[in-house]
Amino acid sequence: MTDAVTSYGVLLKKSTVLIGEVSSVDGMELSKEALEATFHSNGGWREFITSGLKSLSEFKAVINYTDGGLSTLITDWSAGTLGSYTLTYANTDVWTFTALVTKIKPSSADAKSSDTLTAEITFVPSGTASVA
Repeated sequence: MTDAVTSYGVLLKKSTVLIGEVSSVDGMELSKEALEATFHSNGGWREFITSGLKSLSEFKAVINYTDGGLSTLITDWSAGTLGSYTLTYANTDVWTFTALVTKIKPSSADAKSSDTLTAEITFVPSGTASVA
């Protein structure tokens, strides 16, 4: 029997406030820079050490456009304000981070389509992040 976890049920919050109706979220990437530390007498193999600097990659979330659903994000984008966010997965893993909202892109509105109006939000994490 598999122990796989479903992607359905992801929640994105700013502090404790749910952000819109999330339809998709890019995977974020935890990274550390590798620095080359090759030296002349190591047998000709490149060697690397970590810089110790950690980062969480920029990511996008697509949310359904709801009444008032974007107002907080637009305010933060306009002011350039960092916000405290959590991304909770269906298996209850919680990613906590601080981020800037750098882009807000509403989807095209087509009068001939009954598609849901959505908005793509780009976040750039800054500073400490935790995964629990």
